[in-house]
Amino acid sequence: MELDFNQLKELIKLINDSKITQFELNAENAEIKISKNAPQAALIAAAEPPKTAQTAPSDEPITILPETSVPKKEGNYITSPIVGRFYSSASPEQPPLAPIGKRVKEGDVVCIIETMKVMNEIPSPFGGEIAEILVENDRPVEYGQPLFRVV
Repeated sequence: MELDFNQLKELIKLINDSKITQFELNAENAEIKISKNAPQAALIAAAEPPKTAQTAPSDEPITILPETSVPKKEGNYITSPIVGRFYSSASPEQPPLAPIGKRVKEGDVVCIIETMKVMNEIPSPFGGEIAEILVENDRPVEYGQPLFRVV
């Protein structure tokens, strides 16, 4: 059994959006465990790397630990829907798409995330005022990482 990155991402999203709190999948050369709201590791996956992958082989499982508990500030958070590099504007010469204080509507482009040389416009999932930018320009971001706080 082989899962590519997009299939794994979709599996995580499906479980996250459901009422399932724990999920396990055991196959010949892969083991995936996903647990929501667990105090221990949120995801542990051990799999044999595909033969076409350009990663160093390793028998150690990948462990993604939940973020430390930091009190969230008031407002909604726009999170990264993909892994990539965060850009606040379309080009270095242009002003930021969503500076602090700007009012945005649902669907307004707030930033760009570059993934594999593709520039992805990230729309706001809701309206409000940009209260905080949580990522520095030209920095890597992870899936689900908060980018903006909107009030």
